[in-house]
Amino acid sequence: MKIFLVGFMGSGKTTLGVALAAHYHFDFVDSDWMLEGEFGKSVTEIFAQEGEDVFRIAEKEELQDIIEQDDDCIVACGGGMPCFYDAMAAMNAAGTTVYLKLSADLLFSRLRKEIKQRPLLAQQEDLQEYIADTLKQREAYYSQAKHTVIVQDGDTIAEVKRRIVEAVDGEQAG
Repeated sequence: MKIFLVGFMGSGKTTLGVALAAHYHFDFVDSDWMLEGEFGKSVTEIFAQEGEDVFRIAEKEELQDIIEQDDDCIVACGGGMPCFYDAMAAMNAAGTTVYLKLSADLLFSRLRKEIKQRPLLAQQEDLQEYIADTLKQREAYYSQAKHTVIVQDGDTIAEVKRRIVEAVDGEQAG
C-alpha cells in the first residue's frame, strides 16, 4: 500500500508523513529529500542551477520509481509534483492520495515564519499574493486526490493524523 500526501508547501506533508509511517509501520519517503540526495543540493539550488524543467523531469522519474517499488510507504510529495506529467492520475492508480487542504491565509501564517528555510519564498515580492495565486492554480490538481483532509489553525498533528487514518482505513474497508 502506498499513501501519497499532496498539498502546498507548509501544509505539513513531511511531519504528518513521519507520523503516519510510524502508525502504519511503513517506510517514509519525502520526494524533495530524495531529489536533494540525488542532485547533492537543495531543492532551491536545483531550481536555480538546473532549472525547473530538469527538476520536474527528475521528480517525474522519482515518482515512477516510488510507484514501481513493492514497499508499503507514505510519500510526502513536493508541492508542485501533482501538477505535472499526469502525476495525480499515476498516484491515484498506484495507491491512496490525500490532499492536505489549508487556506491561503493559514499557509501564509505558517510560511512567513520559514522564509529563511525556504529561499524560493524569500524572492516573492508579495508572499501572501504568491501563495493565494499558486494555491488557486494547483487546486485543480490537488482536488483530484481520493481524500481531502481540511487542516485548520490550531489542529494538532495527532488530530490531523487521526482524520487521515480514518479516511484511508475507511477506503481500505470499503
